[in-house]
Amino acid sequence: MNTAIGSQKLVLNYRGQRIELKSSARRFHLGRDFINQLVIKHKQVSRKHAEIKFQDGRFILTDYSMNGTYLSSESQERLWVFHQPWPLPQQGVMSLGDKPDDQNPDLIQYQLVSDEVEAEE
Repeated sequence: MNTAIGSQKLVLNYRGQRIELKSSARRFHLGRDFINQLVIKHKQVSRKHAEIKFQDGRFILTDYSMNGTYLSSESQERLWVFHQPWPLPQQGVMSLGDKPDDQNPDLIQYQLVSDEVEAEE
C-alpha cells in the first residue's frame, strides 16, 4: 500500500535560477566565492556569507558575514541577521549584505513547500 509522506523543501529563486533544497540535503552555502553553491557577485556580499541547513524540522539560515543578511516576509517586519542562526519564515526575500530594495537584482526569493513522497507500507 502506498501512502504520501510529507517533507519540506526550500525553493530559492535568484536571477531566474530556481534551486530546490530538500530537508535531507547537506548544508547549502551562499557567498561571493566560487566555492559556494549559490555565488552572488556583489561588493557587499562576503566570500563565505551564509549557509542554510535543515535542523530540528526547520530550514535555518546562519550568517557568517561582515555585513549581515536581511530577511523580509509578509508575516514579519524586515530583520537583520548577523552572525547568528535564524529559522526561515514560510516565504520571503533575503538580501545578502545590503538592505532589500526593489531595484536590487541580487534579491533571493524563497518559499518553504511540502515535498510529497510516495512510500510503501
